[in-house]
Amino acid sequence: MKRFRFFHTLLALMLSLIAGQSLAETDNFRFALPESYQPFSMTPHPVHYGNVLVLMPPEASTPWQQQGYRNIRVLMLTEPPEAAGFATTGQGVRAYADSILNNLGADCEQPSVHLGSPVQLRDGLGVDWRRSCRSAQAEGMYLAEQGRLYFADRGVYGLSQFGFSSSRQASMTEAERHWFAKFVFNSNFCRSGMNCGDEGYFKYWVEYQPEVPATSE
Repeated sequence: MKRFRFFHTLLALMLSLIAGQSLAETDNFRFALPESYQPFSMTPHPVHYGNVLVLMPPEASTPWQQQGYRNIRVLMLTEPPEAAGFATTGQGVRAYADSILNNLGADCEQPSVHLGSPVQLRDGLGVDWRRSCRSAQAEGMYLAEQGRLYFADRGVYGLSQFGFSSSRQASMTEAERHWFAKFVFNSNFCRSGMNCGDEGYFKYWVEYQPEVPATSE
């Protein structure tokens, strides 16, 4: 537990150092997250340039053993739709969202993904989505997840809630959906140093950092 708290404190310190460097209009993104949550894992997105960070309550040990659907997944991709080969139209954004979610990671087997229609946000578009699948990490368990992807000309951000159940038909309760709705509502594009609040929360750790090829001597 002390290790997680130290990691959380280190993140906050590093982010305070990089905050406010740019004053361009909506040059940053605010992730509204549960204050007490701790990072569990971070993995690169297997197809699109970016990383995926999983956060859990401090008392939880693994996401698939956590009761309910209050695990959090944070996503940040450095490729906007056009850079990834998709049009910036509503249809193109939905196609990109489908590619992102169907290739999200190795935690799902044969995922079923459902996308909403793109909605206009401040300086970008938002797509609500949900997916379900058989867990690839916990035998006999099924994953259910829902969230929102935020698209802009500088990349894609995502925030979702997820959990596991032994029932294929398991679904989130209304209370769990309402709990998560406030974080989705308060996550959005923002102007650095002006209206971001806890700006760029965890941004440093989820930005894509390409591997440097080893040099032969």
